[in-house]
Amino acid sequence: TFKFDGNATGDITFNGAITIASGGTWTGTSGKTVTSIKMNAAFTNSSTAQTDNSNATYIIANNSMTMDAGLGMNIYNLTSQGVNSSFSGTWYVRNAIVTAQFKLNASAVLYIYGTSTATGDWVQCSSSSTVHFATNGQTLLAQQYACIVQIDKGVTVTLPSGTFQPRTSLVLDTNSIISVTSSGAIDYQVGYTLRSGSKIYINNGSTPNNFNSYTSSYSSTSSFEIGNNGGSYNLTIDPSRHPFANVKMDDASSASTVTLLNSDATISGNLTIGSNVTLTTNGSTRNISLTGNFTNNGSLDVRTNYIGTVTLNGSTAQSISGSTATTFNNLTINNSSTTGVTLSTATSINGTLTLTAGQVYTTASNQLIFNNGASTTSGSDASH
Repeated sequence: TFKFDGNATGDITFNGAITIASGGTWTGTSGKTVTSIKMNAAFTNSSTAQTDNSNATYIIANNSMTMDAGLGMNIYNLTSQGVNSSFSGTWYVRNAIVTAQFKLNASAVLYIYGTSTATGDWVQCSSSSTVHFATNGQTLLAQQYACIVQIDKGVTVTLPSGTFQPRTSLVLDTNSIISVTSSGAIDYQVGYTLRSGSKIYINNGSTPNNFNSYTSSYSSTSSFEIGNNGGSYNLTIDPSRHPFANVKMDDASSASTVTLLNSDATISGNLTIGSNVTLTTNGSTRNISLTGNFTNNGSLDVRTNYIGTVTLNGSTAQSISGSTATTFNNLTINNSSTTGVTLSTATSINGTLTLTAGQVYTTASNQLIFNNGASTTSGSDASH
């Protein structure tokens, strides 16, 4: 057993290798301060998971050595001075991690609960290692990562500056959020995975680098939101790369556009167009299908060769709403629920209304209007 308690102060330096043998313990007393624990040689934990409850900073020299936490090392602060030293096993850093270049070995895991700072990249980490951002309110370390990066369940992180660039994988776990603000930027080098209830929120009008170069995976309850803190913005989306669930385009202070290119858009949730925002295409006809609600507070570009057919094909109640009376080129109703589609705003058709399945509910003020030249299919008892 190695223990430092209230009688231990100042710096502790280890120049030789350290091994915690099976059954051994390594501990520090809660609330007691050892300024630093300097390790100049290899560290191996062959016992159970260890927790140092002191406020010590572990300083790892830039020597050729492996720091193996085994089943776990839970420490307060970690400073890694260079990539010659590498990390294995599972590390938990409760307060702050500071690195130069940094290296996690194969299958290594690092949980960050506090602040993170780096003067060098993390591109020498193994692609099978994982970094977890594990506490609400953290600032993402704007860095290049060769490891898997995960935003843990229920955690909201912000990126106010710098470029965040995962190269192997980015996973947003259940109900986690990445919010990009100020001068922050995301650089896609791989497709991202958004699990149930998670969200990416670009709130600085900055289109992510290489946004349409990789295919991401979106849970049916995940969200993507774009805005610019109330200002104007423009975004180009390749729907084949981004099969969104819920999409929200924030209100803008002046004319803004979101442009679809390369393929039709399939949205497995809700679509919201903010005020002063136009949803358009790059000049080729693109169709949109969605299983959720369509909310339009802006504009849908229904010129020839732009937004063609919008299909509502949900299995639960859907609605068309918003502060703007929406005009569709073509509208298809294919709702399999018993509650159908409700118009909560006046809705106009320029082209064809196709009634495949599901009832459409209107009111005296929220009418379905056929503009000159518009037509409809005959419908049926199941679709009218």
